[in-house]
Amino acid sequence: MGEETPGAGARPPAPAHERQAYRIDLTQGGLVRGILLLTWPIVVGALLQTTVQLADMLFVGRLAQGATAAIAAVGTSSTIIFVVMVIMMAASTGAQVLVSRAFGGQDRELAERVTAQAFWITGGVTCLVLAPAGALLAGPLLHVTGAPPDVAKVGEPFLRLLFIASPAMLTNFLFAACLQGAGDSRTPLIVNVCINLLNIFLNWAFIFGHFGLPRMGVTGSALGSLTARTIAAVAAIAILSSGRFALTVRWRSHLRADFALWARILRIGVPSGLQGLVRAVSTWVVVRLLTTLPGATPILSGNFIAGQILLITGFIGFASISAGMTVVGQNLGAGRPDRATEGGWAVVRLAALAEVIPVSVYLLLAPHLVRLVGRDVTVETVAYGALALRVLALGEPGWAINMALSGALRAGGDTLSPLWYTLGYQLILAMGAAAVLVLKLGAGPVAVWGCMLFGQTMPAFAAMWKFHRGEWKTMKV
Repeated sequence: MGEETPGAGARPPAPAHERQAYRIDLTQGGLVRGILLLTWPIVVGALLQTTVQLADMLFVGRLAQGATAAIAAVGTSSTIIFVVMVIMMAASTGAQVLVSRAFGGQDRELAERVTAQAFWITGGVTCLVLAPAGALLAGPLLHVTGAPPDVAKVGEPFLRLLFIASPAMLTNFLFAACLQGAGDSRTPLIVNVCINLLNIFLNWAFIFGHFGLPRMGVTGSALGSLTARTIAAVAAIAILSSGRFALTVRWRSHLRADFALWARILRIGVPSGLQGLVRAVSTWVVVRLLTTLPGATPILSGNFIAGQILLITGFIGFASISAGMTVVGQNLGAGRPDRATEGGWAVVRLAALAEVIPVSVYLLLAPHLVRLVGRDVTVETVAYGALALRVLALGEPGWAINMALSGALRAGGDTLSPLWYTLGYQLILAMGAAAVLVLKLGAGPVAVWGCMLFGQTMPAFAAMWKFHRGEWKTMKV
């Protein structure tokens, strides 16, 4: 099977029920209006997911015994699962780019094939490799992070259940990515609202032992997430099979592996996964460096609380990367590179503007926000968390801009530049400097957080320069 151009061999116009399905077409009409219509459900959905994670922190922070260790356990385990999950999310990035270009070129059959094959890739690897291996290695992985004994003891069963839930979580990511590529971000939001509310309820019930359930503490949080995400995965498959939405998949027509299409998906997605891995490894290096400091537990706990709070604006970056991929992909698929350029810069402006108010709130109210999330933690933890929040908040605009342009460049076929910028600035320079400052010069946590700020900001400038040059307009995907 040779390379296919979206639009080549496109099928006749979609059936009536598909034409009536909710979908944003970014190849026509006002760009800013279209981007806002596409991204607001993504922003709200990501905020809901962040709310679940913050609720977890609030719940475990109110456990009668060991609130600080419990928060550190949840944070350390979440960092580990994030490192692994970003690798597997490569297929969802490749699928979203190809689906968006296929829809821009009116080739629905290609969009359907891309979606089905991406599901086979992620389903096979997560069910056969990731979930069982992660469940077996939960303890050693926590040991590698340097987690203190009290943190590792609480975190091991929590992390094990997160790995078991990974196939369902990745199914949900892929479902949302493919529909967003088609221009439908509202349907994933509706699923997210229902599932995240269920997730919060189940976590509360399992953690504290309500409704006759056993009181499971931190482990109950993971069990609640496993249950809710499994239900969401079943709903996602049913929606894609129904024929009532912007994207329909006839699974029986795509049972055979299409290795040529796999190669296209992974050629786009693997550099994205590696970029995510670099960011995740950078986060792991931060955790590892902080564990070497005297009195590490309150520093770790404060760092994780600050990280959870920053997820409130982190969702702006995640929404921006999806918007960048969709607006550039659809317009390149439609043969409109100038509109793709205009759309990419529009996403950048909107992302930067959206960061102004929340970053100001972080800087002004940092101690109060940390105390709200970790009400029963020590005064020392609150102090470290507030300091981390204020330093790292300054990097949020750069993070959002870098994410927006990373998505735009990938949709144009430039999958390597975002990876090199993140690798060079964030991991090699920023984390290398942090290691020298802490391990050789005896610096404290502020030095680590300052280096993280540098690593968040510099890739944004590099990405703006690369997008402005415009070589991505003529690349093939």
